[in-house]
Amino acid sequence: MEGSSSVALFIDALSDSFLSISVTKSSNLIVISSDNAKEKEIVSKVLEKCYEKLSVQVEGLNLRQLNSRKISSVLIVIDNLKSFEKFHENLNAKNFHREDFFTILMIDGVESDCDEIFKAFMNKKFFNVNVLIQKLKNLEVFTFLPFRPGKCLDSSPKLNNNFNGELKQWSKPFDFPKKFKNLHKCTLTHALTGYEVLKTSDGSACGPEVEIFNEFGKFLNFKPEHKVIETKGVIYRNGSGTGVLKDLHDEKINATSSSLQLERSEALSWSYPFSSDPWVLIIPPGASFSRFEKLYKTFSCNVWIAVGATLLLAVLFIKLLPKKLRIHFMTRDPRNVCFSMLNIFLGGGLNQSQLPRKIFPRYFLMNFVLYSLVIRAAYVGILYNFLSNDVKHPELSGVDEMMEKDFTFYAYESMMYRIVDFKFYNR
Repeated sequence: MEGSSSVALFIDALSDSFLSISVTKSSNLIVISSDNAKEKEIVSKVLEKCYEKLSVQVEGLNLRQLNSRKISSVLIVIDNLKSFEKFHENLNAKNFHREDFFTILMIDGVESDCDEIFKAFMNKKFFNVNVLIQKLKNLEVFTFLPFRPGKCLDSSPKLNNNFNGELKQWSKPFDFPKKFKNLHKCTLTHALTGYEVLKTSDGSACGPEVEIFNEFGKFLNFKPEHKVIETKGVIYRNGSGTGVLKDLHDEKINATSSSLQLERSEALSWSYPFSSDPWVLIIPPGASFSRFEKLYKTFSCNVWIAVGATLLLAVLFIKLLPKKLRIHFMTRDPRNVCFSMLNIFLGGGLNQSQLPRKIFPRYFLMNFVLYSLVIRAAYVGILYNFLSNDVKHPELSGVDEMMEKDFTFYAYESMMYRIVDFKFYNR
């Protein structure tokens, strides 16, 4: 009978207040309980109330199938501290988010059990925790405040709320206290690398990250302490590492700010950028023209085709003329007609015996000479510009063209995990 009244008391306490806060905090509810009959009864009553409002996932204490991908409200129904130890083995960042909201119903628990539970949660960096235990005909809700006046990183239980079993109401709205709005002058150590800070005349560190962290100290009421470490370092899956990240993993420091990559996930979670830069892919400038390229890159391909076609048509015109007409019309020496035209085009001269006899052939020759002068003048002008300047090929249009030209791509090792889905990753 006593067990039934205890179950009813928990059901009354959670029926409305808990569901309303669960909807506010997250639309995803994870219910975890043992196979005990009392726990199952509480879970079934909760599910009756919330199945239309929330997305619910029910699991046992072993959490074999749990895969939480978004912030959730977590309801844990256990009978005593021994049951919590089974759950504690699976309390980690892979199963839960650091910002999940945990409500623990301990049916046969006492206040001293809360101390062990809160120590376990704080050691694993989970802070939004409430524990409900029964006292006579009432329920008391305990939580812990890591930062209190005169106490820093404290996990001792603190009474948060009270549910009157006779009146069936809470003494105040059921909620999770905001524990990091005021850190009550506790000291937080902030680590940076040497290249991120400057030294003042008195030896203290200064720089943008230092100033920003100092401002955080004013808003959150904590005392900032800055520590300069040689390198940012790395952290490995087995817990070993170097530099700032290693000290952060080992809890020798409390915070850091720098350009952090994927390896931070081994030491940090839920980090937010206060400044960000776009991801940039640098395309190299075009290569300089070689000496040989400067000779033929003066004109575009179309211009060279037009010049060549003009010369070819002139030669064909002369060659296709009958021999007698060619002698009379063009030159006294038909054997050297093509050589003479090439000589004129390249800037050479003709002697008197190579000149045409008639006026029209001379007019034709004069036009060809003027045409050759114009082409040569344009060519020499552009060539002079090429020789006097470092002329380069046009820049590549993008990644696709770089791939076509078989370019090799370079990236920092810390960025390799971020570009694995790009098509140039293997290049």
